[in-house]
Amino acid sequence: MMENPLNVYKGGDSVQRYFDPDSSPPLPLVEIPAVLNPYKEDGVRIYAKMMSTHPANNVKSMPGTAPTALTSRNDTDKTQL
Repeated sequence: MMENPLNVYKGGDSVQRYFDPDSSPPLPLVEIPAVLNPYKEDGVRIYAKMMSTHPANNVKSMPGTAPTALTSRNDTDKTQL
């Protein structure tokens, strides 16, 4: 990951680097409320990635999105989508 502690992009390729996930800080993770977590009583903590802070505000712009990753699997996992 590139160092960009101030999250500032300048120069001729600034827009390209802004959308490059390797030059941005990680997206924040937020623990979901207990009312949405059926496993909370078992001590399981579930976190959600805050995609609203993604530069494009669109998860489909991220490389390797879930539909692509799931359809390219070669194992025998029969998980329902």
